[in-house]
Amino acid sequence: MHDVTAGPAGPEEAFKRRMETAYTDDYLRIMGIEHYRQGYFTPEVAPDDLPRALERHVEVLLDPLDIGPSHTVLELGCNLGGTTIQMVRRYGCTVHAIDIVDDMARAAADNVRRSGLEDRAFVAQMDARRLQYPDATFDLVVGIEVVNHFDDKAACLKEIARVLKPGGRLVLAEYLLSRGAPRLGAQLVRSILESDHLEDADAYRGHLAAAGFSPPDISDHSLQTVVATTRAFRSERYSRRSRAYCVVYFGVVFALVMPGLYRLWEWMFRGGHARYVFIHSQLPPQR
Repeated sequence: MHDVTAGPAGPEEAFKRRMETAYTDDYLRIMGIEHYRQGYFTPEVAPDDLPRALERHVEVLLDPLDIGPSHTVLELGCNLGGTTIQMVRRYGCTVHAIDIVDDMARAAADNVRRSGLEDRAFVAQMDARRLQYPDATFDLVVGIEVVNHFDDKAACLKEIARVLKPGGRLVLAEYLLSRGAPRLGAQLVRSILESDHLEDADAYRGHLAAAGFSPPDISDHSLQTVVATTRAFRSERYSRRSRAYCVVYFGVVFALVMPGLYRLWEWMFRGGHARYVFIHSQLPPQR
């Protein structure tokens, strides 16, 4: 599959460079974890057991769908392939995983090979807004903290609808930002998430309808994810690692003021100004 982001420098290249800067292996290496996403802390998960909470996230999101060996799944934004490998092992499905960042796609492919899953997991460097797959290829498309980065979500969702089979399902984990969110808090959320294009639930409903999807089920999981993961970062197990990452990525000044900033970050989600949601939708059985 060819490089769909090649071309003259411009907004597309700037977006790709921003993703390359935001998503490196520094975070995973320093924190000692395998996934770029929020953890999901259910009662049986210890408050500082971030690795288990990261696995639990996929279980809560996808277990209700009864995915099995006959299903072909497209994963958007696969990063290092941790979720790809987890889906293949847990559900037995075939996964085509993509990432816009070249280094991430290469690392994910290497991890798939090391896991011995090359016959069920396939990785490509690709932009989710220009998918290099035939129409009606996939039973399910999964995107965890991906679509919120795009300025033209409608175009992305239409492309997803194109590659889904009739009756195919879409599952997203997304950050939302209310239109009336406090300015300072909203700026912090956008900065931490490396996204200037956060939208609210009504905007997603409109984009999904325009792409031909059924009315979505949008459920809020902010307390179990963002709030609980922030708590885990403050635990004895992760507080030093979290500060070290902030120094490497954001700088010393941010690391010094980090406790106050993360209180504001958590307040935004506790107060409903920002939300972490699961979105489930489906195409009609016939088009």
